[in-house]
Amino acid sequence: MQGFTTRPYPPTPPPTYRHLLAATSLTPYNPLRVIAHCDIDAAYAQFEAVRLGIPDDQPLITIQWDTIIAVNYPARKYGIKRTSNQGAKEARELCPHVVIAHTATYRMGEEESGYWEDANVLTHKVSLDPYRRESAKIIAIFKEMVPKGEVEKASIDEAYMDFTPMVLDKLLELHPHLATIPDDAPEGLDTPLPPAPPIDWTKAGNVIPVGGGENGVDGETEGEVEKPTWEDWALCLGAEIMAGVRQEVWKQLHYTCSAGIAHNKAMAKICSSWRKPMNQTVLRHAAVSSFLHDKAFTDIRNLGGKLGHSIAAVFEAATVGELVKVPLEEMQRRFGEESIWVYNLIRGIDHTDLVPRHVNKTMLASKNLIPPVRAPKDGEHWIDLLAGELCVRLREAREIEPGLWPKTIVLTHRSGRGYENAGRSRQAPFPYTKALTGEYVAKLGKRMWTQVVAGWIAGTLLISQLGLQFTGVGRMEEGQRNIEGFLGVKGENSTILLEKNGESSRPKRSLSEVISVPDDDASGWTCPKCRKVLPLPDGLAEDELEKELAGIRQEHEDYHFALALQQGGDEAVQVAPPKKRKKEKDKGIAAFFVPKPKKP
Repeated sequence: MQGFTTRPYPPTPPPTYRHLLAATSLTPYNPLRVIAHCDIDAAYAQFEAVRLGIPDDQPLITIQWDTIIAVNYPARKYGIKRTSNQGAKEARELCPHVVIAHTATYRMGEEESGYWEDANVLTHKVSLDPYRRESAKIIAIFKEMVPKGEVEKASIDEAYMDFTPMVLDKLLELHPHLATIPDDAPEGLDTPLPPAPPIDWTKAGNVIPVGGGENGVDGETEGEVEKPTWEDWALCLGAEIMAGVRQEVWKQLHYTCSAGIAHNKAMAKICSSWRKPMNQTVLRHAAVSSFLHDKAFTDIRNLGGKLGHSIAAVFEAATVGELVKVPLEEMQRRFGEESIWVYNLIRGIDHTDLVPRHVNKTMLASKNLIPPVRAPKDGEHWIDLLAGELCVRLREAREIEPGLWPKTIVLTHRSGRGYENAGRSRQAPFPYTKALTGEYVAKLGKRMWTQVVAGWIAGTLLISQLGLQFTGVGRMEEGQRNIEGFLGVKGENSTILLEKNGESSRPKRSLSEVISVPDDDASGWTCPKCRKVLPLPDGLAEDELEKELAGIRQEHEDYHFALALQQGGDEAVQVAPPKKRKKEKDKGIAAFFVPKPKKP
């Protein structure tokens, strides 16, 4: 995963003229770096409240069938929570005047999802499309307000922003003497900056105190406040920028959001929830140790899940304060050299880059089937709904970035509950068409569905989950789009004229006959080149699943590309099927992570 290193991080260097003035210093190692993490407070609930036009103090929950997926802050005061033992009925008992908003759904015969009174788990499919559209509006505001720097969308309701270039410009604007290196500077560009003047934190929001506690900067001693640094100046200016971003989101969309401002992604993420809702928090270098000391280390970004539980069990530690006592040598002995990354992270050190994300390379629509599908015709009903959702999402993505098109359409199906049950999939090329409709997508999905049900003995069909997915979504060149005419491809009855030595020596064949369709036989993504099955982690939400699928595919494609280079070209790639070779197990920290996408 990103952020791994096999050497200890050096101590944070004092900021120099190079860090401030040199373009090459804009790296994650710059002590003046400023990263913000921002998320929308109870996002789905806010989205629904604005759609319905209800007052800000009105309790509201968002449900998916009878499961609560979001609770706004007025409703939380009545004890309503997102727990397995609370549904709409229990919420109403705790707060009789709570507004209950169901997510949008897809239903047969409709091109778009909507809020239907007859929504039923037996006939409809949940749609998050309205929330994705609101998310796109929010990200657009972030990018507008951060013309320099980077914006990384982390999920449907949160993003990271790198304010460093804007902060450095503002520092030079407020302190123009820093733009000139003194003639007597002993190390030139590498000379440390002069002492920093006092800082006015009044517009920054909550500033976590150096000595711990909950009082913010006002709770510190006078001496602590009078020891400003340029690193703190950078954070203060970044906090003022973040306040402007949050204000603009409220002004344009009427959504409140909370934020954390720190020198790296992990610390910005963990401090953004310190004083929610509608607030922001600044975490300075000097306050990191006391702030983290009593926190569960599994709360830190990337230290949850199986890795966190394994570390907790091995070292009998629960908090950061307990884990920092473990020597680096012991941690590396138990978890490999890469565990230097964990060692540094619990000390507040994270040099992970921001990775701007554009359109996902995969788009997934899936449905848990209640009751399970037992008749082939029933499966076609759900494929129609899934195809409609995929069609809408692809259309919207093409409006943002014209020329996008998937390489492949995949039908996934599962015969049991949970990721421990075997899943299968079939895939086929997704031919370009100028008339993109849900019906067009559904025809390709049903063609694969016919192949699926043909493999079942009559009366034994039992499908508990269905999914349609686009993979390899990327920009096509104009020539690729025009290949439809060159190859003679026309709609569903696509044909390709195969030529040999310049003559039409073979009969026309269907596109599916020309390009073989592999039959994947395990849960996860199956590489069409080597047939290796790369499993998916369990317990992921739909938007998280898309990111994992994209990462798995990209990582494995990079492997094939590297192998081709080593062996002398694409034709040299020959990989044995997985049945004939044992899968090599990951070792150390890497064993706890699904591969992430490579940096662009």
